[in-house]
Amino acid sequence: KKTARKVLIGWEVFGEDSDGMPIQNDDGRPFIIGQRYTLSLHKKAKLRADLEAWRGRQFTDDELRGFDVQKLLGAYCLVNVTHSGKDGKVYANVSSLTPLPRQMPKPDGVNPLQFFNVNEPDMTMFETFSNGIKDKIKTCAEWQKGGPVADENGPSNGDDDGDIPF
Repeated sequence: KKTARKVLIGWEVFGEDSDGMPIQNDDGRPFIIGQRYTLSLHKKAKLRADLEAWRGRQFTDDELRGFDVQKLLGAYCLVNVTHSGKDGKVYANVSSLTPLPRQMPKPDGVNPLQFFNVNEPDMTMFETFSNGIKDKIKTCAEWQKGGPVADENGPSNGDDDGDIPF
């Protein structure tokens, strides 16, 4: 049986739809769109390709060795979203990422930045997730090997290394 570590990356979506209406939930908060990746920076990995597109440049060997996915927290980019239909439902899909132009203002984030590590789960954070995300987490091998152990301190955000901190 083949297993692979996964990571879910989510982005708040700011802007307007084709009718000029703000893209937001009924409660006024921005929509969040996510993409699941295999946690790999291999040269053929989708995560690496998307991160390099987001950065606007390729990783160096040193950057690859020292990459920490937590540095994505709070990093801005443009997310190209496409829609597809299946069984009468419409799905929003992340089709590409690009760097945020320097002259474009960064909107203030609304939702708290979150990093959930299944090996050291923050159960308070876990309880804020949708049932679908909780169910995905519960299927992973790390979770099933004995269940969660709460992490009181939580992980750090990493250092800010400029406009694109990764």
